[in-house]
Amino acid sequence: MNGTKAGITADSVFIRQSKRGDFNKYARMLQKSIEVAYSSRKLGLDRSLFSVRVFSSEGMQNWMKDNLYPASGKWTFVATYRSRIVGAITVKKERRRNELRAFYVDPRFQGLGVGKKLLKHALRLSLGKEIVLTMYPHNLKTFLIYKRWGFRRYGTAGYHHWSAWPDGVRMRYARMLLPRNSAQKLYKSI
Repeated sequence: MNGTKAGITADSVFIRQSKRGDFNKYARMLQKSIEVAYSSRKLGLDRSLFSVRVFSSEGMQNWMKDNLYPASGKWTFVATYRSRIVGAITVKKERRRNELRAFYVDPRFQGLGVGKKLLKHALRLSLGKEIVLTMYPHNLKTFLIYKRWGFRRYGTAGYHHWSAWPDGVRMRYARMLLPRNSAQKLYKSI
């Protein structure tokens, strides 16, 4: 369901392809979105693990550039509100499937349909293919959204350790898949 927050609706948010000049705004949006989504005292994932300092590390800077900057077989779409980047999604083309990467919406813009608008652009590039993604299932809100959209767990799960983190800190991930026919249905429904 699309909502309204302080007069902002999904209709006032525009989707476009990313460009090199987006990096600083993109990095700020990702840092804040990831900090809110992944911090968990219960799992020992303190907010400091997702701080501006961590996002300034060489490894994180390279990861963000790899997702944001255009390349052959990869597209990134950003959602903008006024001049601000409030969401993004990257689609990486593979032989039989496409991979969704770095799909985030600024927490202040969640619940407005911004994620659906971004996903629709990604699905348009993926018609006729399966879609896969990696996500962190302790972020139950996002996990349930993916399930509602028709994604299911597949393959093996594992752990990620970001290079800027102290030794021993890691975060469990899961792989999810949206079958080809489900991707087509979802595209038509959103």
